[in-house]
Amino acid sequence: MAISNYLDQQARLYIDTADGLSKLARNTLVQARLPAFSIPVAVDVLTSGTYPRLPTCIRDKIIPPDAITPEEEASTLKRLTQIIEYRLVTSDIPRAFKQLTAYDGRVKLLVDKEFSATLTVMGDYATLPWRLLGIDILVEDLDSRDGKPLVHEMQISYLHTLVQSRLVDTETPLYELYTVLHAFCQSLQLEVLYSQVQKMMHEQLNSYVNIEKYIPCKRLLISYWRPKVSSVLPQYQNFLPAIYKIDIHVDETDVYKPLRISHTPTSVKSSSVQLPFSLKSNQLSVEKILLETIHAWSYVRLGELKQTLEQMNIATDFDITDLPPTLTFKVIKPCMDTEFVRISIDCQLGTFTVSLTQLSYECKVLTDLQQHLNLPSEQQNNSTIKELLFKLKLWMGLERCRSSIQYVRTACHNSLPLIHSDQHPLSKFGANVLYVKVPLQETLYVVVVVNVTPSEPLTLKHKFYLLPVKPCTYSGDTTTADVSKVYLKPGALSRLDSNALIQANCVHSLMEVDAEAEEVERQRSKESCYFVSQLISVVSQCEMRAEFVLLAEHLWKEGIHHQGLQEEQGGAPCKLTLIRMPSLNGEADELLSVLLQATIRIDMETMKWVVEFIFSKDPVGEDATSSHQCIFTYDIRQVHDAATTVTSLLRDWRGMVKLYNLCVQYNQVFSTLSHPVSLYQFNYKSLQLSYGPSRNYLVIITWQDKKHSGEAKDCRYDIKFTMCRTTHGESSQNPHNITAHFLELLINRPNTSLAQFMQVLCETVTPLAAIQQLPEIAAFGLQHSSKVVPQPVFTILVHSPTYIKIGYRQCYVIDIILCENNRVMVKDGAYGLFDTQGGYATYTPAPGLKAFLTQYEDSDPRLLARSTLLAEEEHPPTPSNLPGLDTLDALLGPPTRPSPHRQDPSPKPTFQGSVNSPTVAPSPLGGFGSPLDIQMTSPALPMNSPANIPAPSPSSNILAASPGLLYHPQGTPQGLDSGTGFPNPSPKSSWLNSPAAAASSNYTLSPRAAGISQTSSSPRTDQLAGRRVAARSTYNVPTFLSHSSLAKMLSSKPISRADNAAEQFSPTRCCPLERFLGSAQLKRHLSKILGNDIKDKITLVTSGVETGTISWIAESLQYKVFMNNTSQGLQLSVTHSQDQSQPNVMWTSEELSLLERFFCTESSLCAIQTEQYALLLSYDSYSS
Repeated sequence: MAISNYLDQQARLYIDTADGLSKLARNTLVQARLPAFSIPVAVDVLTSGTYPRLPTCIRDKIIPPDAITPEEEASTLKRLTQIIEYRLVTSDIPRAFKQLTAYDGRVKLLVDKEFSATLTVMGDYATLPWRLLGIDILVEDLDSRDGKPLVHEMQISYLHTLVQSRLVDTETPLYELYTVLHAFCQSLQLEVLYSQVQKMMHEQLNSYVNIEKYIPCKRLLISYWRPKVSSVLPQYQNFLPAIYKIDIHVDETDVYKPLRISHTPTSVKSSSVQLPFSLKSNQLSVEKILLETIHAWSYVRLGELKQTLEQMNIATDFDITDLPPTLTFKVIKPCMDTEFVRISIDCQLGTFTVSLTQLSYECKVLTDLQQHLNLPSEQQNNSTIKELLFKLKLWMGLERCRSSIQYVRTACHNSLPLIHSDQHPLSKFGANVLYVKVPLQETLYVVVVVNVTPSEPLTLKHKFYLLPVKPCTYSGDTTTADVSKVYLKPGALSRLDSNALIQANCVHSLMEVDAEAEEVERQRSKESCYFVSQLISVVSQCEMRAEFVLLAEHLWKEGIHHQGLQEEQGGAPCKLTLIRMPSLNGEADELLSVLLQATIRIDMETMKWVVEFIFSKDPVGEDATSSHQCIFTYDIRQVHDAATTVTSLLRDWRGMVKLYNLCVQYNQVFSTLSHPVSLYQFNYKSLQLSYGPSRNYLVIITWQDKKHSGEAKDCRYDIKFTMCRTTHGESSQNPHNITAHFLELLINRPNTSLAQFMQVLCETVTPLAAIQQLPEIAAFGLQHSSKVVPQPVFTILVHSPTYIKIGYRQCYVIDIILCENNRVMVKDGAYGLFDTQGGYATYTPAPGLKAFLTQYEDSDPRLLARSTLLAEEEHPPTPSNLPGLDTLDALLGPPTRPSPHRQDPSPKPTFQGSVNSPTVAPSPLGGFGSPLDIQMTSPALPMNSPANIPAPSPSSNILAASPGLLYHPQGTPQGLDSGTGFPNPSPKSSWLNSPAAAASSNYTLSPRAAGISQTSSSPRTDQLAGRRVAARSTYNVPTFLSHSSLAKMLSSKPISRADNAAEQFSPTRCCPLERFLGSAQLKRHLSKILGNDIKDKITLVTSGVETGTISWIAESLQYKVFMNNTSQGLQLSVTHSQDQSQPNVMWTSEELSLLERFFCTESSLCAIQTEQYALLLSYDSYSS
């Protein structure tokens, strides 16, 4: 509706205007006439440009006068400024107007930070009053700083009117101006300060600052340092009456002065401290006024406290620092920067705050001193302050000790639950005592007492006492019961001389310390500023001496005599000299005869016992005048009982005696040894002997003695085999690692001498080095089962130091018996001792083994006779049910037999003092485990085989466990030593049952040696005796080889292929034994294939075939495969069949010769790489 009405109104106005103009044009203008032209006026206007004929009255009232020029204006203002300056000079001006500025006909009066006024005069008459042009209020709130004006414009207008009225009709107009504006500005300043105090009370200081009284425009009374009500003054509810006040008021005596500041209290003793007494114009801030006032009063109060402390002569080096005011001084000398006492004033409460620099925890002495200083002056006592500062000195001395003891692995206590009488010396020490526990000792404490001498009140003196304690009950009775709260009963207190402890044994009684000794100790004491080195030395010496005392007691109990605790020369730590060591039932007499000195010390750096033995000469040394040293160390940190250290010392002493006697024994037989043996090193802890052809093999003999721990089975020699140097082409491992276990049992036999042991090592090192060369890499071979798993090529089974079985792919086994005079005895190990039913179920006799070994056999006729004699007397005849090896039916495959139960290889064998003998342990060398000295406890007990014995790892030459470790028959067989399980050697010769001994004497096999009991007889025994003479088989006749022949037989040689295509690759290497056994196994599988897989395609030839030859006819060709004794491999002979059915197919002799050579070469490779046998044995390859 509004817009519609507006448009209607505009339309009406338009219509009315049109109607009015139409009426004017039609009615009025029709009758209008122009007047006559005024010629004079026109001439005046056109010629002169003016109209002079206008009446003067009209001109004066309507037309304004002409403006003055800038020159006239400048001249007028200058004249006016001169008039104002003249009036200012002739007038009385208030002294507050220090800045007067006259310019441009005006004057500006300025009072800094209050106001400014601008005046002028309206003429040069002296009676004319001042004219006020403007007023500016310059008062600001410095704390808010928000930029808002403090005075409203209406207030300014009112002030302008009021001041202008005061400037009229007065003799001193400028005084009136200043009085009015100055009074207004002071009231405004008081209002600003009042608002600041209220804001401060609300936001910052809460109730620590209070407005006691406020009269607008006159007075503001503020109180500060309002301490809270304590329990000693309960009559005040909230706060104590304010003592310190600030009164900001107007000076009524002189209105020209700024706001005055009065302080309560009003007296200030120090002339160097200036309190603020007037409010400066540029400091309109209550916070600044309070800070200046508090800062000044802090100086005053700290200065008064400084004078009081200086009169007490209890501290030194007083100094009052600025921002904030702090009184610092020393109570001890020397003093670190962190030990200065600092006393400052709390800005809110106005109380004293006492602290130490960088003290991170509360100190009760400082708290008490602070509380006493904050008491009213009438309640304070200078003696109390002096006593508290004295306690502070002692506390700082104990604090130094606590900080220093952190470098020692022990703990300190301020008090202990001690039960003692009032006459005990501990009662005289008071509270300035620190108890430091001696490390590793439960009943010894070092008591540290800190005191001050009267002559030097700033110097601390430390005294140390040794306090033994015992657990007791509250009544004082000693007890060993484990109670929750245990008390301690102190023993006799002994004074410790800290300086003398390092250089000499100086432990004084508490009653024997005189003044002169204390003075000497005081003069010699040079403790550091913060680190109390004397305390560390005392605790360390007490720890060391306590360990020595406990150790000496246990040494006496074990029969080890000593000279007591002695001091080393030159201030070194203590030592304990041993006079007599145990003789061990006469075993140690020889070692005691060369023992010069035995000393026990403590290595303070590593905290270990160091036992030093000095001997007059080396048992094998050429220089008998030089002494030899042997040192043992024992850890103290882990040994809390000295008995353990003594036990370890006796164990090492027994080991030294054993090794020394062994070394003396070597020295006695050194010239008689026929083998290259030399002493590599002897250090009383181990005996190292080098042996072998080049003396590059090393045996390390040590003694393991745990007799004192109750494990007598571990009191034995421990041997380790290694290499002292390695030549080109030799293995980096000592070959005796193969028989290390049995050699350790051998040397621990009571009746085994070192000469016998070294003779065994020298005689067996060469054949064992050859055996060590056998490959142990796992390969895929021909197995009876359907599962094909990798098997090691050779498995070494050790029965004794001189009896070793070598298994070949769980098919064949070879027995190697090491003999004297560089001989070994080798036989087929598939035959068991006294087994009339056949060989082992798992092992198969190797066909042609005797013929193969004959190529390497020794030509000595005595050894040949010896081997025949052993075959007749020691080994049974060939069982009649053993499959024949010369017939094709026997080569078709072994009969199906149940697999023997596999022994669990996980349990480790444990050797005790009486080791059960293995079932079979033939070893002619040295008479250790000879098969002629073994009585079978159970004929039905199966022999160990690879099926029963865990095979060694293919990646190492670690041997399988010995059969003696797997089977333990009840009781010890006759003829065996009950302590080690080895046969007792013959008293006539150290080489019992050796081939040389048997060949040089009338050899007779006793029934006991043959395994037949003399007191029992059975049909089985008669059967064995009857069949021993009936059968003279040569399958198991042992063959004697020299060491060089054995090494030749077991050394690897390259095998090259017939074609030249493979010469770019490295040739396959294998030893002759591996090639022979591989060929025998390949021949066995060839028989199986011919008899089972392709028997329908060929015709087997059984008649007229030589023993050990396989013959068959296929497609007009007759094939014969037999073992070539010269090359130790299979050989093929191919001829035309006599009854060939296809006369058209003829082979030339060159083709047949080429086929034979190809078979010879490839069969040699397949013998050691049996996974390729299918390629060679395929029938189609020959019929093509």
